[in-house]
Amino acid sequence: MKKYYLSHVDFSELINVTADPVQIKRARRRMQELGMLSAEGRPAISVITVTANRGSQSFFIKLRKRLRHRGGIEATAATLQMLCDRKDYYGFFLYLTFLYGFLEWQVPERLTLLPASWGSLKCYCTAFMAALNRFVSSITDEEFTDDEDQEDI
Repeated sequence: MKKYYLSHVDFSELINVTADPVQIKRARRRMQELGMLSAEGRPAISVITVTANRGSQSFFIKLRKRLRHRGGIEATAATLQMLCDRKDYYGFFLYLTFLYGFLEWQVPERLTLLPASWGSLKCYCTAFMAALNRFVSSITDEEFTDDEDQEDI
């Protein structure tokens, strides 16, 4: 029997993609507590960049393993890049949330808060894409090096 991998996304992970001003205010307050927003409501770029990079390597490695027979991580990176280029940061967030579910991982709290602040979400998406592009480039470099080694044999 073939095992199917199911994606699981808890609606609590999407709660801040809302038009409810009370929920947005609550999420923004939590972002300030975590240092992701200044008291004036501006994104703390350095904190958000660290958030985007923390744990991303293990996320990319597991995602690469899961996607090896489904178009590879390169196709997923291209989709995320397209969303980022279009400035569709909410779409980027939802797609990323789906990927966390695909890996059967819980979406980190700091990531779930980001849709409450468009500027913070934009910073995160940009930093995450930079990390993903570095990872994909390193894979491509490894594969190119492996091909060269094969030719020497």
